[in-house]
Amino acid sequence: MESERIAYCLCPSYRKFVCLQSSMWLFERQTYPHKKLLILEDSGLVKPKQTENITIISTPTRFPLLPAKHNYLLNLIKLQLRPKDVIFVWDDDDIFLEEYIERHMEVLESYPVSKLSLWFSYHNNTLTLRKATKAHIGMAFRAECLDKVSGWPLTNLAFDQFFVMELMRFFPFGDPCQLSLPLFVYRWDMPKGYHCSSFRKGLEMKVGMKKSMKN
Repeated sequence: MESERIAYCLCPSYRKFVCLQSSMWLFERQTYPHKKLLILEDSGLVKPKQTENITIISTPTRFPLLPAKHNYLLNLIKLQLRPKDVIFVWDDDDIFLEEYIERHMEVLESYPVSKLSLWFSYHNNTLTLRKATKAHIGMAFRAECLDKVSGWPLTNLAFDQFFVMELMRFFPFGDPCQLSLPLFVYRWDMPKGYHCSSFRKGLEMKVGMKKSMKN
């Protein structure tokens, strides 16, 4: 049955404990029912976890490259993937509204790849509407795409751009922003560190911001 396509959300993480808690909370609130969140945390400071929908793999051994973490998670599920199951990039420091997965899944009924054309960044207490770049921001793709594009290239620089360009070379992209508003990803860009690593006010402000956007 089409509605039983599984959304596999891949989440590499490192020492972002408040962000990770928020990310799991946002995942659990997703309206799409057939979903799995796989987290790879390589600080060794997070306890492993296994529930029906969330798996946390914890290791003290650091991965040398971020794309190596994406590929590790991808390889864990490759054997069980069906062609129309879907891979999501699930950054632990982004904010995903409740219909984020569902809207991508609607697009992926017609397109092999779904990618937002617009997104918001939050920086210095200001929301800015931005056009999407050739990065993994707001992207999902059918598992069948892995027949042509095996995974993320193992490079420190521009691995997202190379991966997205490879997908573009073989597949047409759909856009959830054409279906409805509001947009689905609110990305926190911080002046120091990266994304939420320097976010000091904690989960309550982040969640409050998400709720105010929805209203």
